[in-house]
Amino acid sequence: MSWLLGDTPNRVLKLGMDVATLRHQVIANNIANVDTPYFLASDVSFEAQLRALSLTLDNFRDRLDRGLRTLEQARLNHVSAAESLKVAQRRVENNLMLMEAGRATIRDVREAQDGLIQAQNSLATIYAQYLTARLTLLLNVGLIDTRPERFWLQDPLRERLTPEQRGPSPLRMPDDQVLPPENFLEPTS
Repeated sequence: MSWLLGDTPNRVLKLGMDVATLRHQVIANNIANVDTPYFLASDVSFEAQLRALSLTLDNFRDRLDRGLRTLEQARLNHVSAAESLKVAQRRVENNLMLMEAGRATIRDVREAQDGLIQAQNSLATIYAQYLTARLTLLLNVGLIDTRPERFWLQDPLRERLTPEQRGPSPLRMPDDQVLPPENFLEPTS
């Protein structure tokens, strides 16, 4: 299960170290100012910091549980939509056979084809929702790094090829720099 939690144990250790470091800094400040008039010594409440850490871990666990439930629901929705698509395909085939036999009209076939198109659209929408739930879970777990410098893929051959070998870029970027999505997708005026 440690692979699922990503670097969460490291985050917990870092938070614990941050609390210890903060407490040592406060004690050092108290010692440095022991002779300062009107100086009030302070202390770090380890219990309060521990409660904050516990709350952080509980929130993380809740996000993980919610993400897993959402992912499972999206998977079940996809299975259901795939079965609906199969039913819609059989309905079209049946109506075509019935029309050939003279027992159905073109209107029946068209309605079945419309139902097939709706089932295909529904399946595509549900698949997009499944992928969104999956990526959200991976992001919440910390397996996807979305920092701007890591978000965009860099060309590994850029340094090895001459400009003549590379040719023109299919996506022209100003000064051959990778732009963040808010600058690339939204026109600047």
